[in-house]
Amino acid sequence: MAKSKKIPVYGMERWSSGMYIKPVETNVGERLHYARSEPHRHDFYYVVLIAQGSMAMEVDHTSHELADRSLFLSFPGQIHSITSAELGRGWFLAFDPGLLDQQIKDLLNQCLSEVMLIDLAR
Repeated sequence: MAKSKKIPVYGMERWSSGMYIKPVETNVGERLHYARSEPHRHDFYYVVLIAQGSMAMEVDHTSHELADRSLFLSFPGQIHSITSAELGRGWFLAFDPGLLDQQIKDLLNQCLSEVMLIDLAR
């Protein structure tokens, strides 16, 4: 039987100490195209807000589609990968669980037993 490939875990220190925010903005009508990413985990909360564009992701072996005006939130330890993305405007936000007090972490973990994907267009 073949050995399964180990899924990497990326830590917050790879980008910053505690919090990371990156805007995505292109010229009107243009889109940034992202290639497929390999499955991986984070040791932090990860938020994607798409104002314009689309993104397809797999999270814990389930496919999810994000479109204009949608918000995605995942919690530490989830296996995920981007399968495709064409972004016009949006933001990536990541934050260390250590920034949150225990009550907020408990609440988020209860709410995030599954992927949180919110359509903000409604």
